Amino acid sequence: MGVTKWYIISEAIADGGTIERHRISALTADYKCGADPALARAETWARSYSEQTGMPTAIEVVWLGDTGEQLSAEGEGFYYDPAYPQRDPYQRYGY
Repeated sequence: MGVTKWYIISEAIADGGTIERHRISALTADYKCGADPALARAETWARSYSEQTGMPTAIEVVWLGDTGEQLSAEGEGFYYDPAYPQRDPYQRYGY
């Protein structure tokens, strides 16, 4: 099976942490050319969840090994707050 790459959509909580709400499998673990359509689906899911719940969402990239163990993780840089829908979810605003 090898390494798999996942986009983890999480609800951002008050203490700076997150709670996983959904995950979407990336096209391939090493997809690097152009935009991954799975990331676009993750962004859409995150925005929809935020709009329904009123809670901010973040996306993290996680790589899993053959047995499902987490090999590594990194922030995708996506943070969407439904209170500010006009803001770019990839832009840092200093908060």
